[in-house]
Amino acid sequence: MKRWAWLLIFFAATAKAEEASLTLEQCFQETLEQSESLAIQDESIRIAQAQYQQALGSVLPHLALQASNRFQDTVNDGSNGTVSSTFTRSSTPEAAITVTQPLFQGLREFQSLKIAHAEEKRTSLEKDRATQLLYLDVAQAYITTLKLEKDLEILNEIQQTLHQRLQELQERIRLGKSRESEILSIRSELARTKGEIEKTRGLAQSARDLLSFFRGKETDEPLVDEITTPAEIPSAESFLAPLPFRSDLQAIEQEVEIAQGRLLYEKGARWPTVDLGGNYYLYRVGFWEDIDWDVTLSLNLPLYYGGEIKGRIREAQATLRQAELARREALRRGDLEVRQVYNNWTASEALKKSLEESESYAASDYQSHVKEYRDGWVNNLDVLQALRDWQERQREWNGAFFQTKLDYLQLKVATGEVL
Repeated sequence: MKRWAWLLIFFAATAKAEEASLTLEQCFQETLEQSESLAIQDESIRIAQAQYQQALGSVLPHLALQASNRFQDTVNDGSNGTVSSTFTRSSTPEAAITVTQPLFQGLREFQSLKIAHAEEKRTSLEKDRATQLLYLDVAQAYITTLKLEKDLEILNEIQQTLHQRLQELQERIRLGKSRESEILSIRSELARTKGEIEKTRGLAQSARDLLSFFRGKETDEPLVDEITTPAEIPSAESFLAPLPFRSDLQAIEQEVEIAQGRLLYEKGARWPTVDLGGNYYLYRVGFWEDIDWDVTLSLNLPLYYGGEIKGRIREAQATLRQAELARREALRRGDLEVRQVYNNWTASEALKKSLEESESYAASDYQSHVKEYRDGWVNNLDVLQALRDWQERQREWNGAFFQTKLDYLQLKVATGEVL
């Protein structure tokens, strides 16, 4: 029974430790709930939706209840119930239900709807891109924390190795096999390593503070490295293929559509407008009392506006050309960005493999120096230099290991891959 109890305690502790750890995905989900910048983007989407509703309202009929009462000075001409008496009344109350319906506005109302819809879509796409870039910011802070904490582990192991070297030297001095001065070089290296540990610990805490800012709460949990990269490096073309569908580039496409819609909207100002208006009277006085309704059909044809319409059209044409140029530049810059990040990633992969091999040789070299020192072939400074080289190779490989992961995530974000 005791054995089973200990097993239950072990599995419970393991499960609790797993629950307490923090993955990049968990960190990002918490950041999404906390981010003020994304909340601002949400409000921008709501503004665009409201603008679309306003544009739709300009196409639909308008219904209103109107009531008025006109007061004026009176003239007593002795008439009563006649047309003149109606116009000379001291008070003329009136109530009516009015309806107005634009029939034709040079198709400008439909262009307004198209523009408003494109604005809403553009804002939504911009939020998608902001979410991807926020993921990259969180990933960078997360990976930096992992890298620095692994650096701390390496430095602590080096510190333990130095302490072991110090104990060995002290024993050799006691036996008369080494000099007292050799201890000083060990102590100097220990002091340097201790300084590196404190510096790295401060940097790691700063990286955790940035994660806490993103999450909106303290980050004390151990981080879990679940980020993987492909075993085989795909071609650059496979990453360039989805680039045109990246959300910010799609948002620029919407900018072009908006500019096209505004040009057609301004051209519509040259067309005539036709409006229909009607009134149903609920209360009238005088000779109007028996007239229950009226309908007005109005036509307006612009003839000359002093060049105002032409100026607005030319402005819209220039805006459209700007949007098309911006689209072309954005596509070229996106292509360049993907190629550059791809090259960085492939270079990081190659560097990681080279440093892994170099670190292995440096470890063997240090072990060989320790053995040769005991045999009297090398001095203590040679051993310390071999240890320092091994430490540098370990930290360089550690940096390349995590840089490879970050470069791969940057590549995914550069292609606009949904995370």
